[in-house]
Formats: sequence, structure tokens, C-alpha cells
Amino acid sequence: MARIVHLANFFGPRSGGLRTTMTRLAEGYIAAGHEVHMVIPNQPSGWRPKTQATVHSLASIAIPRSGGYRIVLSTRHIRQALDTIEPDIVELSDRLTLLSAARWARKNNTQCTLFAHERIDGVLAEYASGLPGRGIANRMNERIASEVDTIVTTTRYAAAEFDRISIPTCHVPLGVDTDRFRPLVRNSDDARPIDLVLCSRLSPEKHPHKAIEVLAAGHRLGRKWHLTVVGDGPRMRDLRKMADGLPVTFVGFVSSPQDVAAILQRSDVALAPGPIETFGLAALEALSCGTPVVCSNRSALPEVVGQAGYAVSENVDAWIRAIDRLVHPSQLHVRTLAREQALQLPWQRAIDRMLTIHGLMAATPSTEIPKRFEPQAA
Repeated sequence: MARIVHLANFFGPRSGGLRTTMTRLAEGYIAAGHEVHMVIPNQPSGWRPKTQATVHSLASIAIPRSGGYRIVLSTRHIRQALDTIEPDIVELSDRLTLLSAARWARKNNTQCTLFAHERIDGVLAEYASGLPGRGIANRMNERIASEVDTIVTTTRYAAAEFDRISIPTCHVPLGVDTDRFRPLVRNSDDARPIDLVLCSRLSPEKHPHKAIEVLAAGHRLGRKWHLTVVGDGPRMRDLRKMADGLPVTFVGFVSSPQDVAAILQRSDVALAPGPIETFGLAALEALSCGTPVVCSNRSALPEVVGQAGYAVSENVDAWIRAIDRLVHPSQLHVRTLAREQALQLPWQRAIDRMLTIHGLMAATPSTEIPKRFEPQAA
């Protein structure tokens, strides 16, 4: 039995993919007979996640205009938590304030794995476009690679900023609960509006405004579309103003996975406009419900969506054409393709791959981890 600890910032009651990922990995590790701890920011409300893992909530501060995200700053508290837990394996989902955990691991001869959940150059391009993002990212990633044993990326897109400076990564795609997120039998009704869905944190880097722009342009062209926006964030007020007079329903943050699944199941097309997404867990959940996806061709989503949707440019007309194609009666088979695409990525595959990386499971053809992606065809 190994004692595994996972440390993360931005983990809270309204976290999305990060919380799902950490929780599902913890469940898998525990089912395999290991002890799991989570080190996360505390919450003023006293909220704690529902998990079998042991949770350690450290003093944290709120990030302004982030919609409630919090980060841990105290390296002393991080070291104290690790000294108490005495882990055999450290998993780290942070490249900023929690890096002292990697230094603790090196000092204590403990294996440390970093999950690269975002691309630094992509974040800088969105929030600080005047800075030399690639150079900054290269320097940060070189330093980080010197402090951890393994870097895990979920897609080629996520691996690219490490690959260009010859830092090897391990490929571990995320997964989906295909029992919870499953298709429903739908009745054909030509009179009803086409249901579009955006399931996303409403923050600038996710480009949620694109969904409103697409709906507005389609509305002007006479499309009978309705958009459901699932999620909350700092752009909510702006988006509500943009959507004034349009057929948009804002449901806010939905904590229940079953309720999210119900919305995705009855949707015709899911929109994923974020240009710097390194995986897109919500899009995979939509696919698992048999709902095809239109996504940004700048992100990792084309790798996840495959043939079960379209990857398009920023051009609004391109989004409209993609939606029109997906909802055409001749394209009903795409819902089957969406489900088939999702079935290739169960959570157990991700869990087994991580256990293999940690040396806790013998490698098999399905869990063997490539240290570097093969070059993509031009």
C-alpha cells in the first residue's frame, strides 16, 4: 500500500474539471488499496469535498475577480502538512505557490509528479499578451522540470510547450463516467428549437462570449436556437447583458453531476469556445451523453472530440455552419460517434495509467505510458 498526496490550488465548491479529476483519481487509488490525502485551500464557508480521501485544508487567500478561487501561500504550512502525512508519492496540480511540495519531495526522496493542467504560454497570451509568453513559459517549465520526477499532460496540445524544449512528458488523458453521462432516447420534433449548451466556467480565458455571439448571429439569420449556459464566473454580468433579448437560459453553477448530465442529454450541440483548453472535461461529458461538440481549433479539444463534432476558427460564420451541419437530419449518426468517442476514455484507464507511472501497477498495453508523443502528420 502506498500513501499518495495530491496538492492543488483553485479547488473549492465551484471547481470544475480539477475537482472531478482529483476526486476520481482518489477513488481509483483507494479502490486499488492505497491511502490518499488531498491538500487544498480552506474555504470561509467551511466547505469540504465529499471524498473518501483524507482532506487537509490549508489557510488560503481569495484571488480577486476570480469568482471565488483561492490559493495557498504559506510554504511553511505546506511543509507541515507533508511532514504530517509522510507520503510515498506526491502529486502536484500547481506550477506556482505549491512548488515547495516538489522541493519537499526531493529533500525526502519522495516521488513527485506534476499535472500540467494549463499551458503557461496560453494563459499569458490571454491575460498578458504584451509579454513574451513563449520565453516565460520555457523558463518556468525548465525550472519546474528540474524539481519534479514526472510531468503528466492530457493531450498533445498540453505537451507541446514541454516538447519544444525537449522536456519529456507522460500522456494520461482524463476520463468520463459513462454510466452517469449517457445518451437518452430522443423524440424527433422539427418544431422545437435546437438546444445549444455551454458548460463552462464563465471567465475570460474560456471565451464564453463566443457562445452568445454565435447565438445572436444565428438568431439574426432566423435559426430557431436556444442556448443554455451552465456555470458561473466573473463574466456572468457581462454575458447577461450580451444575451438581453436572446433565447438564453443561465442556470448558474450546477453542483450535481446528475443534473449536469440531464442538461447535456437533452442538448443537440455543445459549444466549447475556449482557445487554451488543455483537455475539456465538460466536452467529453457531452460526448458521453451523445451530444456532438463544436470547439475552438486552437485548443486541445479537436483531440478529444475527434470525428464527433467540428473544430472551427474564431469566425462566427464558421460556428454557425458547423452547428447547421451537426443538426441536419442526415447527421444523426454523429450522436453515436460522440458516444463511441467517449467510451474510449473511461476513468479507470486514467487511474491505471497513473498507478503505472507511480510504479504501483505493472504496465500493460492499455496502461503503457509513452514518454513523448509521436510527431503529428503535417
